[in-house]
Amino acid sequence: MSAPPRLSPEEAGDRILQSKQLLLVALGASLSELLAATTVIGNLRAALPHTKFWCLTDEVGAPAVLDHPALEEVWIAPDSGWGASIKRRFLARRVAKYGIDAALSLSAYPPAAAAMGFLRGLNLGLLAGIDEESEHPNGDTYDCVIPAPLDARNVVDHHLALLEGLGFGIVDRLHHLEVTSSQRDRARELLREAGVTEERPVLGILPGGAPRHPERQWPASSYASVLQRAVLELEYQAVLLGNSEDIPTLDGVQALGKAPIPRLLDLSFGELKGVLAELDFFLTHDGDAVHMAAGVKVPSYFMFLSSPAWKWAPYGSQIAVWSEPDRGPTPAEVWGTLRPLLERTQAKRISAGL
Repeated sequence: MSAPPRLSPEEAGDRILQSKQLLLVALGASLSELLAATTVIGNLRAALPHTKFWCLTDEVGAPAVLDHPALEEVWIAPDSGWGASIKRRFLARRVAKYGIDAALSLSAYPPAAAAMGFLRGLNLGLLAGIDEESEHPNGDTYDCVIPAPLDARNVVDHHLALLEGLGFGIVDRLHHLEVTSSQRDRARELLREAGVTEERPVLGILPGGAPRHPERQWPASSYASVLQRAVLELEYQAVLLGNSEDIPTLDGVQALGKAPIPRLLDLSFGELKGVLAELDFFLTHDGDAVHMAAGVKVPSYFMFLSSPAWKWAPYGSQIAVWSEPDRGPTPAEVWGTLRPLLERTQAKRISAGL
């Protein structure tokens, strides 16, 4: 069977510009990758204010977009487990009902062969995405291929190369992670139950979160040093975040402090993003939480200890980063940057009457 005829980026861009129903696809993407790709959704919404957007993703990436206000609905593609083939047929019928005009892949790389076959079976008319054409000599890729950037660039700019290749302008490079009112209410409830009050600003710290990547972690003793200075010198409240597997790290931070530090463990994705949105400031190292915090726009300090910040750090004026992956910072170095940021947050609370 011969490959379908390719469309040029100009032709595909025109088709997308005229589309009334656009499907955004992210199959096989990691959670962090899809959070970074929310910049594509925001720029598409600015360019296509009257087009309806739908999203097809899998269970791994779905939390990043489930509440996104630009999306009509998020469809979760079944995996390869029991009954998956029947579920895929039902999903294909559901997608067909909406008369999708075109589809764009939000992933930085094409999906696996099985997922691509499923997409082909949806008869979308046009499927465009970023790809290295040399990897698919038989044409088993998108109907319109936007070449992957050759230059080294931030992950957000890598995703946005898709829109630039199709002729769309870029107006925003910020992550977006929607927090619903019920998620905020639940977050406030969790913080109250942990003993956190509204009278003083709250510093959230996620010192674990990387059991498979210990090279990304800052020492518990260093987190404890910075935390104690925020509490004693600036009268911040602190809350530790993490999962059950992070308990040894959290215990290490607690052991070096004088007063008990409340902790919130094993939060769902919705709960965690709500809590992040309610914090006054957030401190952590490279991981999914970096992109979640950027998405909810909480002022943050991120330490990139083993990977380059120029590539993986989100954009945002509320974000500060440690960007020397060849060495970790001392507590004094972090505090030197962090203290004025925490003081600025305090000043904003005072001016807002909080």
